[in-house]
Amino acid sequence: MIARAGAGPLRRLVVLRHAKSAWPEGVPDYERPLAPRGRRDAPAAGRALAEADCLPDLALCSTALRARQTWDLAAAQWGTTPPVRRDPRLYAADVADLLT
Repeated sequence: MIARAGAGPLRRLVVLRHAKSAWPEGVPDYERPLAPRGRRDAPAAGRALAEADCLPDLALCSTALRARQTWDLAAAQWGTTPPVRRDPRLYAADVADLLT
């Protein structure tokens, strides 16, 4: 997520990892849903971002199910939902990929 830091052109990068996911037997990794704990924790992460004044102007989100669920639950805690770009390349990206 990219959040504004003050009124100037400075940007802040906030990385939010998906919440705790389940490991249901026979479900491909990409389709793993959030576990009950993850469904509880994701809204708390959204509230923490709001309290820290770190709401994003734009979110980049993996298309993996657990990432989408985390985003939806976290963003539901805000009065407004920023634009989100869901990108399947984020699922398998490593740090070097993300920084280029």
